[in-house]
Parts: sequence; C-alpha cells; structure tokens
Amino acid sequence: MKKILRKKNFTLVELIVAMAVFSILLLLMLQFFSGAQRIWHGMEKRNEIYANARIAMDLITTHLQNTYSPNGSIVFVVDDPNTESSKIYFATRTGDQFPGNGSLKFMTFQRFSENESGTNGEDQLRVAVYCDTDKDFGCFFPPYGLNLSGTSELISTYDDAVTHLRQKFTNNNSERLKDDEYSSAIADNVTSFQIIPYRWNASSYSRETGTSAITEIPYMLEIKLSVLSPEDFARWKELPSASQDDFRRENEYTFTRTVFLGKRKAD
Repeated sequence: MKKILRKKNFTLVELIVAMAVFSILLLLMLQFFSGAQRIWHGMEKRNEIYANARIAMDLITTHLQNTYSPNGSIVFVVDDPNTESSKIYFATRTGDQFPGNGSLKFMTFQRFSENESGTNGEDQLRVAVYCDTDKDFGCFFPPYGLNLSGTSELISTYDDAVTHLRQKFTNNNSERLKDDEYSSAIADNVTSFQIIPYRWNASSYSRETGTSAITEIPYMLEIKLSVLSPEDFARWKELPSASQDDFRRENEYTFTRTVFLGKRKAD
C-alpha cells in the first residue's frame, strides 16, 4: 500500500512570526549601518579640521621662524597677548608666496569677522602682507626719519613705526585683510587665536602674563588656535551667551605650536 505524502504548508502564525523576526533583524542591521555611517562622517569631519588646522599652524610657524629683525631693530608686535583675539605683526622673508618684488615683507595673523563685510559672519584667521608695492614700505626700516608720502607724519623712531604699521591693517585700512591679493583666510570657524609670549630671564624663560602689547621680540611664542566644525559653529552662534562657553569646551578643537625666536633684542 502506497503512502500518501502530504506537503506541509506554513501556518499564518508561523509566517507572521518569521516576518517579525526578519523585521527585527533588518532594523538592527539598519541601525548598525546608520551608526557606522555617522562614525565615518564624524571621522571625516574631524580629519578635515585637523588637516586644515595643521596647514594653518605650519604657515604661522614657518613665517615666524623666518622673522627678520637683526638686533631687534625692525618692528615686531604682539597685540592683545594671552587673549582669544591676539594679533601679531612682524617682518619675514616669504619667498614668492605673496605679492611684492622682494622676499622681505611685513605680515600679520589675526582673527577677522567676515560679518563686517555683510557676508556669512564666520570668524576667520587671516594672513595679510604689507610689501614693497606700497611706496611707504621703506619708511618702516631703520634708520628711521622718513615722512609718509603726502603727509607731514614722520616715522622717526621704532615706536612710530609700530604705530603706523598697525594702522596698515586696522581702522580704515582693514580692507587689506579682505583683499584677495594681499590677504587670505587660513582657518574658518575660529573661536580663539591666542599668542602667549615668553621672555628670557638670565638662564631660563618665563611666561608674559599681561595683555599689554609686546613690542620687542620675545624669546618664545606659544600659538593656540581653537576652531569648531561648521555645523557646531553655526549652532554656537545661535546660543545665548551664558551657554556658549560650555558648548565650546565640549565641541571645539584646540591646536598648539611653540616657536623659538631666541635672543634678538637690541643691546
């Protein structure tokens, strides 16, 4: 007698259970891949911030190491040291990287808000140069004693040169910081640019703790640059001032370089 083989079908309950298990597994896989994608994008964003900051710090370090001021006789200024908006002005040999007929130029690094020109409101770290394309360039080198062209103003001392060099990049001359030919942004979304000078005392060096301008070449400079990602920077700008410091501490990246300048002060 032949056996009759019957094909066993899935019941509705079994099918529902199988679909539920499959849905749970699919959801877990989607969460895994979504998390992995977020981690990947976060790493890419962080790597981009690190790469851009490294380029900016390399540029600052290179030109500071090429500071030209024999015996401390050529202008070197750090305004607002130990603050989050430090500015530096100095003479350096730049080669052909910037405009001008000679390699010797005055350079500044400082924060600059594009909001002043009515654009996107980003705080940038910018580099700008003052070179021999300006007919008054020679007035800023010793021996001093020349009049600025078209004026009765005389640059007769080192302090006069300091004052007038600052004015080349501030007040009504701030356009020099926006000029594509003489200036460019080297970091965006900057929350702090701090220059910390150190002086030499007999056999050791010590930190200058004040915020008064430094008008002599220090023995050493510590450079600190703090930035946020573009998304975090936009969020930070919208926060009330009471919450901004906490947000910065949690989200900003800070990069530090130390530049030794040695003893160059005139005796």
